[in-house]
Amino acid sequence: MKTILESTEFGLDMIRGLPQAYYYAQHNIPHKCIVKKGLEPLYKLVSNNIKESAGYATYNPEDLYLYDGPKWSKKEWLPPPLKQWFKNKLGFNKPTVVINNKCAFDANSLKCLEAAKKHNLDTSLGQILVQPREQWVHKGGARSDINCSLHHYSLPMLSKLIELLSDTYQILYISPIPNQSGFLTDISPLPYFGDFDFIEKNYPQVYTIRQFLGKTDLTDNFNIAQFMLMATSDKHITNVGGNAKVSSYFGGDVLIYRSDIWYHSSFKGKRKIWESGSWLKRLSNPPSNIISYNTYNDILNHIENNWINT
Repeated sequence: MKTILESTEFGLDMIRGLPQAYYYAQHNIPHKCIVKKGLEPLYKLVSNNIKESAGYATYNPEDLYLYDGPKWSKKEWLPPPLKQWFKNKLGFNKPTVVINNKCAFDANSLKCLEAAKKHNLDTSLGQILVQPREQWVHKGGARSDINCSLHHYSLPMLSKLIELLSDTYQILYISPIPNQSGFLTDISPLPYFGDFDFIEKNYPQVYTIRQFLGKTDLTDNFNIAQFMLMATSDKHITNVGGNAKVSSYFGGDVLIYRSDIWYHSSFKGKRKIWESGSWLKRLSNPPSNIISYNTYNDILNHIENNWINT
């Protein structure tokens, strides 16, 4: 019997665990899925043999960052057609654009600020969000040098995106809700930087996943809710990490923000998986159009030139 055991970050469930489970189910291959607590509803979409486990250990194999993908994505691997399954669950009066955002402390502030200064990189729209110094500790008490977020869409950037898109599109906004059923929290701190409150107060025309979960009787599960919202759209604005992996199931166009500050301050910023046209496109059928940009301005220009003025 095949065993699927994903004990690491949620992104691996989306790009490895779920496609392997779906492949085995579709080919009637005996298997079992041992999944992290809270992810049973996700795996039930593709398999009937699931056991929850409390185990968690961060380990992302380096080959997943290759441009063409790891070997395991080319054998016994079949991404489930999430867009087809969920596309008729919701409807809106205008074409939709989904902003799938995430703010996580996953970089070193000193290195980021030094790189921005050295390479004359723009930080005027809050591209670097630094954790308050008094919080620079791990749960165990040791000092942490991972204390800033780089890949989020800041509040000023969200304003620019919303004002650019609102006349043409219904904007759907997704961001972590850590206490929500189905949301998996890993080791990276997820600060609440006020995005939901900011949007709901200043841009009531935007429909957030928080509003949807607060009103709907269709689901109380974060992942199922985001699948429903994303399945309505062929245009996705997201950032590196698990968000990009989820969004890649639902293209059309998938705009991925990979900060130029990260590119210049960490070897991780040069990983090929985040480049335009990478293997993430294979999570969708037909393939998603993976489009990577390193600056807020490049993303805004792409939207204006390709989604608005066309």
